[in-house]
Amino acid sequence: MQSTIVESSVRVPENWEKGKWQFFREYWSDQYNYLIYKRVMDVVVSLTVILLIFPWLFPILYVLIKLDSKGPILFKQKG
Repeated sequence: MQSTIVESSVRVPENWEKGKWQFFREYWSDQYNYLIYKRVMDVVVSLTVILLIFPWLFPILYVLIKLDSKGPILFKQKG
């Protein structure tokens, strides 16, 4: 029977020996910085997509809706 060694996907930082509390503080500090960076990148990418796609997507949708229906593009439902 062949034995297999499974490596852990969690890496322990080099400063683990300094003490558990310091390790946790540094870990959460890194995690917080990562979350801020991720949020900024999400907003930047979203705004880029909106600014690059919407200017040409809306006119195409306008024409397609006009070809498909005889009424106005935007309508208000009574009731």
